[in-house]
Amino acid sequence: KPQTPNPNTNRKTSPCEFKTNKSIMNFLRKLVSRKRKRFIDENFNLDLTYITPRVIAMSYPAKGVESMYRNNIDDVAKFMKRRHGENYYIINVSSRLYDYSKFGNRVLQIVWPNHHPAQLLLFCQIVLETPKILLTKGPDSVVAVHCLGGKGRTGSVINCVLWLSQLFDSIEQANTYYLSKRHVNVTHPSQIDYMRLFARFMEEGIDMLDFRRKRLVRVKIRTSDWFFLDERIFKLKIYDYAKENKILYERCFGIEVSNAHMNEAKKRNKTQVTQPVLGRAVRRLMC
Repeated sequence: KPQTPNPNTNRKTSPCEFKTNKSIMNFLRKLVSRKRKRFIDENFNLDLTYITPRVIAMSYPAKGVESMYRNNIDDVAKFMKRRHGENYYIINVSSRLYDYSKFGNRVLQIVWPNHHPAQLLLFCQIVLETPKILLTKGPDSVVAVHCLGGKGRTGSVINCVLWLSQLFDSIEQANTYYLSKRHVNVTHPSQIDYMRLFARFMEEGIDMLDFRRKRLVRVKIRTSDWFFLDERIFKLKIYDYAKENKILYERCFGIEVSNAHMNEAKKRNKTQVTQPVLGRAVRRLMC
């Protein structure tokens, strides 16, 4: 008995369906990027922002399922090729690898855990390399910096580059300018402290560093959400980046919060609790 051909076999995607799928992808990417300013024209819709005409902030160039909500690596490669030819360089501070050949292998990278500062010397290296590229690779060259979301780590590098280029008198001014362009900026306290540390290091030199051992005697937890204290069990880990993230100290400890304190926290939606940490832990400033 002859089989009836399936009308859906080898069916080509219609232009209407293609536009619908593309619109859905762009909608998902917009949801993920939130406030971050996107580059949108008739050909591209990317989580990408020109902080200056030669310095770009963007999110991670992904592939596969991840490209459904982040920048698609092929779209980023086409964008850079079409707008800048081969006069672009990418700085990857996401701690993740991808196919660098799509960008002519013009990619620099450093290991930098998310929501943390980088190793100080590596951070200095990558920040100093950016102006070097802009000064030596021609007036048409651009640098694109990315982490995962293109916010904290990306902003840390770009803010320090802007400050180092003497466009701003302070790291805070550079971070405010970054906010005006990207619509987000660096907010993690550890990353803000490291940007300030970089500025001091460039102004004062190695003499400003204190290599003496430190003793950790107290942990202070500050939160605007009292539900954060509900579990009352916390795990503290201190890593040494210089020794491949070796754990120097690890301990679970509890927090005793009185009912009166908790009620007060509920009322003003802000609480501060301190808890001594038993034992000794050594932290190296350069780790």
